[in-house]
Amino acid sequence: MATRTVVAGLDRDRIVDAALALVDREGAGALSMRRVAGELRAGTMSLYNHVADKADLERLVLERVLAGLRYEPAADAAGAGRDFAHAVRNAFLAHPATIVLLGTGAGPEPMVQGLAASHDDLVARGLDAGTAVQMIGAVSRYVIGSLLGELFGPAASRSRAERDRAFDFGLDAMFLGFERMVERDVEEPR
Repeated sequence: MATRTVVAGLDRDRIVDAALALVDREGAGALSMRRVAGELRAGTMSLYNHVADKADLERLVLERVLAGLRYEPAADAAGAGRDFAHAVRNAFLAHPATIVLLGTGAGPEPMVQGLAASHDDLVARGLDAGTAVQMIGAVSRYVIGSLLGELFGPAASRSRAERDRAFDFGLDAMFLGFERMVERDVEEPR
């Protein structure tokens, strides 16, 4: 039976730190168990004592990037949604290369929890669950799409202030549209 060698001082946090530093420095395409092991001067197989596989490592990197993410209900649901959208955007702007990891597997837990909390908040305010899912999905797609444009598209050459204004304009337009839809549905139920 094969035994695993445990490298002194190696733990999940150090592995995730090294993986995030590698992605920040060289991009998500550089992320591999072998490269992270090299960063830590450890054997590749020693990482498997702490991380299941590359997909697990990618998820852990995203969770680290989004660790401070929380959905905080507020008196104004639109304000709470805007705050959460800004928090997601700012987390990815701090670690731009990590956004492509969103397409590699299940959503990171802090984001999933935040989206679930925003859904529960909207339903508690009287919105039907289906409409809440549609609104949250639309905002999520807007945030991720905006980020991709900011980081890799023509908007990347604009100043941060210009990109902030463009992001806020789109977000405000979405929430104003949502408010009109809710008002319409209250006046004329479908």
